[in-house]
Amino acid sequence: MKRLVMLVLAVGCGWVAGQAWGAERGTTSADYLKIGLGAGAVGMGEAYAAHAGDVTSMFYNPAGLAEVDVNQLTATHLNWIADTQYEALAYARPNLEFGTIGLSLFMLHMPPIPARDELNNDTGLVNAYDLGVQFSYARDLNRWTGLTGLEGGVSLKFLRRELAGLSASGGAADLGAIYHVNENWSLGLALSNLGYLSPFGNESGQESLPAGMRVGVAYTLAITEGQKLLAMVDLTQAVDDDLKANAGLEYSLGGNLHARVGYKYGYANDGFQTGLGLGWQNLSVDYALKIMGTFGLTHYVSASWGFGEPIGEQQQDRGQTLLKSAEDLYSQSKYPEALKVVEEAIVINPKSQQAQQLRDKLKTVLDMLQMPADPNAVVAPAPTPGSAPLSADELEEKNATTPQEVKP
Repeated sequence: MKRLVMLVLAVGCGWVAGQAWGAERGTTSADYLKIGLGAGAVGMGEAYAAHAGDVTSMFYNPAGLAEVDVNQLTATHLNWIADTQYEALAYARPNLEFGTIGLSLFMLHMPPIPARDELNNDTGLVNAYDLGVQFSYARDLNRWTGLTGLEGGVSLKFLRRELAGLSASGGAADLGAIYHVNENWSLGLALSNLGYLSPFGNESGQESLPAGMRVGVAYTLAITEGQKLLAMVDLTQAVDDDLKANAGLEYSLGGNLHARVGYKYGYANDGFQTGLGLGWQNLSVDYALKIMGTFGLTHYVSASWGFGEPIGEQQQDRGQTLLKSAEDLYSQSKYPEALKVVEEAIVINPKSQQAQQLRDKLKTVLDMLQMPADPNAVVAPAPTPGSAPLSADELEEKNATTPQEVKP
């Protein structure tokens, strides 16, 4: 599985690199997909590749949804340039068994614009908008890769745009992974907008989307109890643009006050960004300000609501139940059975040091006793001196009629 994960990422990176080699600046369609969403992320310079636990992570790296602890619903409004408005609604639902699913709707629109024919005659007003629907999924990958702290995610986007009665549609996919090195450091990688858009009307062919790659690192520092500093840096590369860098800092006080600052390097109009977040119980409001050079100031506002029982509490309760069961089996010398249960506990709660220590102890005991880790495996008893070893049929019959109990 590790090789498969690396192969998928390598193929994706190679595809983006190949597209970037042949693409020219401004040759992609639906460039609004490059606009950052979520006031919290924008306030930090949109350096979100390695960030997890926020519903707006799906817009930067879908793997970040794996750390969402409760049901989250967020709405974002953006006053963009030239009277353009950008709206987004996102929802994430975590589940202990199969991971986190997400759904988002986003729309870029503007007031009706005057239209003219080929003779420059006024033909009235026409509408123009871009609409997208995104489905996301993320989960911990420890069970398949054996790497504690590795999370993966995928998003599918369905896109539609309309201009003066003509329409175009298409689809895209995002892939992402986040690896939590320890409690402080995280690494992230995301491939975005891998897809195409049809041209307007009855024209043939396909239009490329602004596919890109985002690589990031995040560092969390606990200053004092209730105070935390989060620093993140991303490198981004779109198929039709140069390599760019995003960086951001967030200072949190008590989990209810967040001060943010960010900077985007190498962008034509983006640069300094800042923001503020306020929380109360399960509600939070975030604001971000972006300075866009000749276009002036851009304002973001997001409102979020978290509801439902925290998945972390369910996770901890079930993990503790499985750990207690594994300890009971260990005390009864049922080592293979105990190992199977404690590994389930680690899948449920990968950060449990107690469960990991018990797993290591059980593996050591099984190696010393030369016992298989599978509790259903058939174990051949050592022959007594002067007696012939049992045949396979005799061994199977003996194991079927005599319970096996191994003493340390």
